[in-house]
Amino acid sequence: MATFKRDFTFDEDIIKTVAKNIRKYRKERNVTQEQLAVDIGVSPEFYRKFESTLGSEGITLINVYRISVVLDISIDKFFEENKDD
Repeated sequence: MATFKRDFTFDEDIIKTVAKNIRKYRKERNVTQEQLAVDIGVSPEFYRKFESTLGSEGITLINVYRISVVLDISIDKFFEENKDD
């Protein structure tokens, strides 16, 4: 069976988008970075780096899931592009 390369457009800034949205929803729910870090089981320093450098430190999918549970927000909301930026 032959396969061929299909064309897709991938958002090169998706990690930055996720980091910004996590920060937005965390602030809306009045949760500190430190508390969220404790709730998801990472160090506050790691979490702070993730959010302050807009995701360049990286975060695992399991932690994104945990953040969505803690903040009570659907995980897909983290991937929505904010047109106000």
